[in-house]
Amino acid sequence: MSDIAAVSPAPVASPCVGICKMDSTSDLCIGCARSTEEIAEWRSGSEDWRQSVWAVIPGRLAKLGATVQRLPKDEREILDFIEISIRDAKGTWALGVYGGVGEFNRDPNEICNLTRTGDTITAITQRAALKLTVGSAARLLAVRSDGPDQAPKAYCLAVHRSKLSLPVATCLTVLGPDSDAILPGQTDAPLFDVGLGRAAARFCIRTAERETHDALLAAVGLPLEGMLAQAGSSILKHSPTRVIETSMGRVEVATAIPGPGGASPAGPHTHLLPDHLAQGLETVPGLAIPDTYAVDALFYPRG
Repeated sequence: MSDIAAVSPAPVASPCVGICKMDSTSDLCIGCARSTEEIAEWRSGSEDWRQSVWAVIPGRLAKLGATVQRLPKDEREILDFIEISIRDAKGTWALGVYGGVGEFNRDPNEICNLTRTGDTITAITQRAALKLTVGSAARLLAVRSDGPDQAPKAYCLAVHRSKLSLPVATCLTVLGPDSDAILPGQTDAPLFDVGLGRAAARFCIRTAERETHDALLAAVGLPLEGMLAQAGSSILKHSPTRVIETSMGRVEVATAIPGPGGASPAGPHTHLLPDHLAQGLETVPGLAIPDTYAVDALFYPRG
């Protein structure tokens, strides 16, 4: 059998986003914009029929006023999307939760070592690094604006909440040498989990610099605000690498941390803001994702 004959096309994905409620006026699901009959027949319908349903969903969602749509992309197509977004410097990837986030982007002329191996994409610049692994559980959602063209204002790489696997720390915890480090020369540096207490993401600090390392060791066991009171001045002074992890990947940021009242740089940067974290949100206000999903990464198109 030839290689071409042995490869079967991926089945057309279901549009379901986990909001399963019918609109009484249109008899369409307000989450996926399918009719009751289309939902019932989805598994048994032909691939061509599923594609025809997908073709009318964007228009239906616009009429329903829905802003979140699952895109019909399999793992390979999601990897293509990620690769192109980085290669062509199309925008910003953000990992973390509201108040504890790391952002990766690059200038169009900035040198970037971009590799794709199997189901993993890695991008490394002098300022930051990003690694995303896309498995069969990955979903790509488009979060559309309220404007007349309904253009996506963000794309969400998400997984079902049952797939979350990161350990959850509620205080500063020593994780040991970071063997998974992406930025060159940092695999022996100790990693500290600041203890966000979130299942969707964790925020870590990696440093071998003595003053910051000792300050963090002295703060082990303290909750976030206590850690910042103990070690915050050293962190601001030396700007250690910040590492944000989700179940699908990690971002590492090595840029300088602005002082109190300072503005975040236009390039890669992080936010660690206790007041924002206290709100318990996974995404910025106004960018709600169905509770069924956990957000692993958000992509904001440039401009």
